[in-house]
Amino acid sequence: MFDWIMGFISGLIATIFISGLMVFKAHLGFIPELNVIQDFNLFFGSESLILSWSLHLLIGTFIWGGLFVFMLPVLFGQYWFKGLIFGFIGWLFMMVGYMPVMEHGLFAKELGLEVLFATLILHLIYGLILGFCFGLLTRK
Repeated sequence: MFDWIMGFISGLIATIFISGLMVFKAHLGFIPELNVIQDFNLFFGSESLILSWSLHLLIGTFIWGGLFVFMLPVLFGQYWFKGLIFGFIGWLFMMVGYMPVMEHGLFAKELGLEVLFATLILHLIYGLILGFCFGLLTRK
């Protein structure tokens, strides 16, 4: 049970960090076509930023934080490296699941290469932070 709780806490920390990067990216006007929060609003027919940000936070904390703990036995290396691998896997899921559902095409083909690479970098950062925090919190 301890590992699951630490996975959720690590997921929360990584999600908060990535959320900060998303806000900073939007503030700079960098790759405006990449906006997960706006995608959630359109998908659910809502204009509530609270709903979309809450969904983003819950997914990053509980779904991805929990999946990281679940996948630990099949990932290799130090926890930070496991996180990088996990971040890449999360990016693949986004490219073949989320992007087509949001009508951005397989591997975000409707949005361009900038989005493809930006999402990869964001997912690798998320995974790195997730794995690093998990390693610190569990001291394994």
